[in-house]
This record gives sequence, C-alpha cells and structure tokens, in this order.
Amino acid sequence: MRDEKLFGRLKILSDDEVDRIHDGALRTLSSVGIVFEDAAARETLRAAGAKVDGERVRIPEELVDASLAIGPGRVVLGARASDRSIELGRRRFVTTNGFGTTHVLGSEGVGLREATADDLRRLTRLADGLEQVGFCQNQVSPSDLPQDLLDVALAAIVLANTSKHAHISVYSARFADEVIELGRIAGGDRPSEIPHVFSLGCCSVSPLRYPAEATVLLGEAAKRRIPFLLVSGAVAGVMSPVTLAGSLVVQTAEHLAATVLARAIEADAPVAWGSFTSPMDPRTSRQRLGASELALLNGATAQLCERCGIPFGYGTGGVTDSSEVGFQSGIEKGLTTLAAALAGAEVIHDAASGILASGLVVSYEQMVIDAEMCRIVRRFLEGIRVDDETLALPVIEDVGPGGTFLTTQHTATNFRNELLLSDLWVQGDGREPEDLLGSAHDRVESMLAAHRPDPLSDEQIKAMLAIWKRVGLDEGAGRRLVTTEGAA
Repeated sequence: MRDEKLFGRLKILSDDEVDRIHDGALRTLSSVGIVFEDAAARETLRAAGAKVDGERVRIPEELVDASLAIGPGRVVLGARASDRSIELGRRRFVTTNGFGTTHVLGSEGVGLREATADDLRRLTRLADGLEQVGFCQNQVSPSDLPQDLLDVALAAIVLANTSKHAHISVYSARFADEVIELGRIAGGDRPSEIPHVFSLGCCSVSPLRYPAEATVLLGEAAKRRIPFLLVSGAVAGVMSPVTLAGSLVVQTAEHLAATVLARAIEADAPVAWGSFTSPMDPRTSRQRLGASELALLNGATAQLCERCGIPFGYGTGGVTDSSEVGFQSGIEKGLTTLAAALAGAEVIHDAASGILASGLVVSYEQMVIDAEMCRIVRRFLEGIRVDDETLALPVIEDVGPGGTFLTTQHTATNFRNELLLSDLWVQGDGREPEDLLGSAHDRVESMLAAHRPDPLSDEQIKAMLAIWKRVGLDEGAGRRLVTTEGAA
C-alpha cells in the first residue's frame, strides 16, 4: 500500500483547544459524574477508586490518568483471511460498509422495500469483494427474522459471508455468550497474538449515561480481550450542547468513563473510541449525518484520541441526509469522507456503505459508487510523490520545447501509478450522467455472480447452525444464509 502522506494533515483544533476539551471532560466526570445503570459496573468502578452515589458515578482525574496509562495504544482487528487483519493506531485510512439500515432502494433509484436477511447476506458478500471495504458490519437490520433473535442471526450471517474482520453489533446482552461463541467458531484456530476475527461495541446514551446492557457486554468483551468500540452518537442541541466544543466535552467524558471501566475489569482490554455525534436540524430536531459539522467533530475526535493514546476505531462519513442517489448525496458523502480522512479519522464507518436518508436506506448501486469515491479519496491522500523519477528532469530535457511526452517510456512506466482512472465515472466519452446508476448496477451484479468469500468448513457451519437452532431460529433458513457456496 502506498503512503497516505496527507492523512491527518488537517488539524481542527489547536493543542490548547484539545487540552481545554479534555480538561472539561475530566471536570465533568469528577463533578457531574456519569450514570451506570448496571450495579456490577458501579461496584467495579467503586473498587477502582470512583465515588458512587446511587446510579451516578464520579470518576476522579487521577483514576482516568491511570487507566489511560496502562492500556494498549494499538488494537488488532483480526480476520479469517490473515492478510486482511487491521492494526488500529497506525494512523492510516480504513473505510467500512454501512450499518443497520432498515430499507433497500430499488436498482433504478426508485422504490423502497424492507430489508431482508438475504439482503444482509448479499450486501456482506459485496462488501467482502469491494477492495475499499476494510472490515464489515451488519449492513441492514432484516425485517424477516425474529427481532428478538437478531443478535445471533446478524452475527452468524456476517461472520459466514466475509473473511474480513467483522464488527458485530449486539442490541442486548441476552445472547452475548452465543455471539461470542459464533465469533470463536468463525475464527477457527487462531494465532495467540490475534485471537479474534470479530469485535463488539456499545453506545452511550447521551448525555452521560450507560445502560446496563452496554456495560454487561463491555465486561464480557474485556475479560476475553475482544476488541471493543466505545461509541458516542449524541445529537448536538438535543443530547449534548448545541456548541460543538460542548458536544465534544460530553462525548469525551463518556469515552473516558467507559475506558476506565474496561481497564478496571482487564488492564489489557483492547478498546477504541468511536463517534457519530452530529448536529440536529433545528427545523425538525432530527440528526443530520451528512452535515459539515460531523466532519469537524470527526477531526476533533481524532485529535482527542491521539491526546489520550486511544485508537479512533469508528469515525463516521459517507452518509447523506438525502434519500436519493444524486447531487446532495454526492456532495455530503464526498465532503464528510475526505474531510474525515484529512483530519485523521483512522476508520471511517459507512464511507463505502451505500447509505442514504440519514442511515435509514441502503442502495446496492450507491455502495459501489461510494467505494469508488473512497478510492479517489485514497489517491488524494497519497499526495504528490517527489523524487528523481517523478521530477522527470532527464525526460523533460529529452523532449524539449514543443515536444510530446505521450510516447515516452517515462509516461508508459508511470501513468498507472500516478493517475487514477475510473471505469465507473463519466470520463467525457459521451455517456450521459444517468448511466452511472446503470454502470453501478452492472458492477453489483457481476461482483455478486463472481465473488465468493473464503468458505467456512463443514464443521464450522454445523457448529454455527447448532447455535442458530438452539436459540429458536429456523435451521433451513440459517443453512442457506451461512453457506458461502450457491446462488449470489
């Protein structure tokens, strides 16, 4: 992979501003405190040195500092295909597919339908085949599966249909053991230093509260050293102050509190921080995920992660508030992804997602378009290479005034590495802009027909289906969804 010279070059905050936000979060934790609904979490924090008053926990600054000092600064996201593992903390550009949409947009850009389990299977395979998707999460929340059993179903389908790292979203702690066991089965025999092919995570409930389900899951992951993403997604002006600095104080306080808990449970607990904090639309109070403020918050969060020595494992970009594949979606997706990368958001969730309508809708075709956008952003991050070869002084001398560089060996040798060419975008070749959706649709169909993720063994499939059946899911449907051979 070529160097991404421009990654993280954009600084949103000065060093003093980073310190002021961090200090504000410490003050908030020690004076205002944070609610932990789970009694076991409160007792763990009390034993570590926090002050507990009912459900509210006040965490002193010295306890936060001690927690930040003991944990690992890098987190490895293992994968079934070992060459697809990702080490967070190396400050490089990683993009993922999307998360949890409930509806699918038709291939012509019109018509909505509810997402199904087969959509999750197909979209995960598409993500597995797209080079720009660094690791996978559950793209949709299917309507045709029992909603109280989704945790097990989502984990099994995603783990079976990608050999990349899988980030598994768990909505409750009820099936934590089953989900973790599914991850262990998918991983097979792993090197001891990279034992897990999946990660888990939880979200705070802003402002300053963690539900019991979240911290129970965090505890189970910490004890097993499963990579865990601590995510905050406040709506500025509703769940956090309308000012971006104030929202960052709340978000950072939430991140720090959960980090203290994780490392009180297990000092080596591999945690990363995440954010989809973004502003409300004051006209509707809805969260705006395509807003420029989201990109600013991403960049500031990257600097706060660096300040605390925690990887930024879940930035957000590539989402649009538009419900259509069009001008608004292109502007919002491009802006938030490029700005987040320039500001040093190491993992940009949803950048290669196909997500529309503020996270409610996914389009297969938009997902392919998004992946191409990410490829362009990656080329931009590489910047301009300056060395003897690229300066080309001997070639300039040979060609001289009025000559052409078209037929030189220098051009033939370097144009593929220097210039990004796309067979998806309009290139001035006479195609109408409307053909983009058609080209994207053709690519979706060809990829799904040709690409297969690395298969699980028969023994792994059998073990997964045993869990699938044990919780009450239909075994026949499960076999079709977790077997990688067969129809696209």
